Amino acid sequence: MTQAVVSHVGKSAAHGHYVSDIFIGSKGAWSRYDDAIVTTLGDASQAQAKDWPSQGYIFVYAHDSCLVKS
Repeated sequence: MTQAVVSHVGKSAAHGHYVSDIFIGSKGAWSRYDDAIVTTLGDASQAQAKDWPSQGYIFVYAHDSCLVKS
């Protein structure tokens, strides 16, 4: 299960900005951290369809056995 995605937003590797999308398990939703601004994305489909395929840089996965069940 994807737990976090770091994306590069910019025209080249030398210029741009990084944002992080983090899955908050207790809320069952994704949040985007862009410097001091935090935006709720809801489910992964919005970010995944728009940003991750073209701008995803680092993908963090966790096996279900590693996740704390609440």
